Amino acid sequence: MRHSLILRAALISAAGLLASACTTTTGSLGLSGPPSQGQIRSEAERLGEAYRSQPDNPEAALAYAKALNSLDRNEEAAAVLQQTALRFPNDKGVIAAYGKSLIAVGKTQLASNVLDRAHTPDNPDWRVLSAQGVIADQSGDHNRARSLYTAALKIQPEDPMVLTNMGLSYAVTGDMASAEQYLRKASIAPGADQKVRQNLAVVLVMTGKEAEARDLLKSDVAAAEIDSHIAYLKSLGSPNARSEGKAAKRA
Repeated sequence: MRHSLILRAALISAAGLLASACTTTTGSLGLSGPPSQGQIRSEAERLGEAYRSQPDNPEAALAYAKALNSLDRNEEAAAVLQQTALRFPNDKGVIAAYGKSLIAVGKTQLASNVLDRAHTPDNPDWRVLSAQGVIADQSGDHNRARSLYTAALKIQPEDPMVLTNMGLSYAVTGDMASAEQYLRKASIAPGADQKVRQNLAVVLVMTGKEAEARDLLKSDVAAAEIDSHIAYLKSLGSPNARSEGKAAKRA
């Protein structure tokens, strides 16, 4: 069985590689159709101006932070949300967004503390539960992570991102059958996007179902690019990749 560290690298790095050739959906940024990077940057600048001119509008801050994330400017997004959380300490939507932004920049302990303030046991937020599950997975507490994802799915059944998180939780521990089951369910759920399908493609390639992975990628990746993406995913399971994973674990 492939080393879980290599699989984790595949699920993270491969999704990033595939996304570079995929159509980006940024309806939340006020754009229609597949925008160019220039359009996304322009929209982010517009939202940034709105954020700076409306310091007492948390929605402006949330929109700007989301735009920054779409450009992989995660540190900036976290900084925007940190200032907004200080300004609106009782706004649970802002606190939740800030906590999730901290996960994106690797500050998981702080993220955990912040997310604890983003909802209450008598009024749980399924998005926060899912984010807390990600933190638990990253810390190696996979059983707690899965219980959090299960709780989130009770509130928001069939959510593609929660199902994806559950699938990845099983994947990094080597339970590929369960991982595939959840990722397949996620890929056909309403609202599933290219990231959901990409993670399923990773698992399919790593379990020897290359032909199916190719068919899945056709909806997001140009035909001329599919071979290179498949080759990359296969290389992550090569002996050299496994050796590098073991060295990384020792380090």
